Amino acid sequence: MKTPSKVKNTPILSGWATKEFSLDELKNYLEKYNPPILEISKDFVDGGVSIKKTYELIKEYKKYHSIVLSYAGTTDFVDCSGLSFEEYIKYLSIQSSQAKFLSSDFFRVLIGGNRNSSEKVLDRLSLFSKLISPAKILIEIHGGWESSLKNIKKIVEETDYGFVIDFQNILESNLSFNKLNSLIPKKRIIYYHCRNIDSYIENEKTLSEEKNWTPNKEDILWEPKLIKKKKILDLIKWT
Repeated sequence: MKTPSKVKNTPILSGWATKEFSLDELKNYLEKYNPPILEISKDFVDGGVSIKKTYELIKEYKKYHSIVLSYAGTTDFVDCSGLSFEEYIKYLSIQSSQAKFLSSDFFRVLIGGNRNSSEKVLDRLSLFSKLISPAKILIEIHGGWESSLKNIKKIVEETDYGFVIDFQNILESNLSFNKLNSLIPKKRIIYYHCRNIDSYIENEKTLSEEKNWTPNKEDILWEPKLIKKKKILDLIKWT
C-alpha cells in the first residue's frame, strides 16, 4: 500500500463522507490520497463492512504512513437514548470494543441534551474515558450540553479531552467564534469539520471562519451533508 505522497489539493474526508464506502473504496482512498487523519464512523463498521478486514487494511496502511485514527461514535451522555446510564454504558462497550480493536487514537463523542442538561455529564464522560483507554475522548461541539461557553470552560479546565470544531454546528449553536478561539487552546483541537471545499460550497455562511481558523489544511476534514457518495467521489476526482 506504499504511496509516494498525498494528491495535492484533495480534501481529507470525514467519517460522515466515507460511511457508505465499501472496503475497496476505503482502500483506494487511502492508497490514492494518503490522508494524515482517518475518521472511521460507527455507521461504516456497522454497515456490513467487516471490521476485521478494516483492521487489516489500517494495519497495512500504518506500515508506511503516520496516521491519526479517530472512531466517530454515536453517543448520548445526557438522555442515554432512553436507557439508564448503567444500561447505556454497557451498550457503549460495543463501540468501545470496535474502537479499541481498530487501535483508535481518539473516540469522537456527541454529548446530547442541551446547554442546561444534567451536571452528571462530566462524571459519565470520566467513566467512559476509562472504558476506551488508551484512546482519548474527542468532544464535537454539536448543539448539546457542550454548546455553551460555561460548559466548554468546564471541559477545558477539568479534563484533558480534545475537541472537534464543526463550523456549521458552531454557527447553529449561536456560539461566538471569537470567544471560542480565546477559550479553547489550539492544542486541544484535534481536527475540524467543514462543509465547503474549493469545488463545492455547501454553506457560504461558514466560509470566512473556516479560512480564519484553519491555516493548516492537514487537520480539516470535509463533511458534506447534502450530497451522497457518488457526488463526493466525483468531487475528489476519484477517476
